[in-house]
Amino acid sequence: FFFSHIFNRASFRTAVVLIILFSASIYLIIENRLHSYYVHYDARAYLVKSQTLTEKLEVFDAAAVNFFVQNPKYVLFGAGPGLVSIPSSAYLLKRDQAAWPQGLTALPHMGAILQFSNGGLIGLAIWLYFLFVIMRGSLKKQTFGEIQPYSLITVLCLLLYLLQIRYLFLIGLGMGLSSFMNKNEK
Repeated sequence: FFFSHIFNRASFRTAVVLIILFSASIYLIIENRLHSYYVHYDARAYLVKSQTLTEKLEVFDAAAVNFFVQNPKYVLFGAGPGLVSIPSSAYLLKRDQAAWPQGLTALPHMGAILQFSNGGLIGLAIWLYFLFVIMRGSLKKQTFGEIQPYSLITVLCLLLYLLQIRYLFLIGLGMGLSSFMNKNEK
């Protein structure tokens, strides 16, 4: 499948165009533009140098994790839907306190931490169950010789949400639910 797809004329043209675009973009990044990239990466050097898990997370995620570590009574049910930014403002890391002197105004960005902070272990378990059901239903449609990209995109989008990409979760959820609707209509 792979080799027959590579040697297809349309695929070959696409690969050539992508190589040309990549080469042109590398050429356009000249030395004076690289300085801004160095500044960007130097500002995030704490990700490599940090010692604890919370120090490696973003400000919103780190504050939420610190809140739950310091207050284990909220682990079972969470802080409530969309409310974790209120109590977690008091648990900012020292590196983030200067940037957020009035407290946090946003929710955690990482999907697993957001679901945990909204509903605790119970809400996270329910969410993971539905995620597993949608992914299992999407992957059941796959056959060995025939790849169905619709199901694979669904699974990919749902898994990316666990990392940090919230809108891809909504796309994956919509695609997964619509595949179940189409299955029920047949």
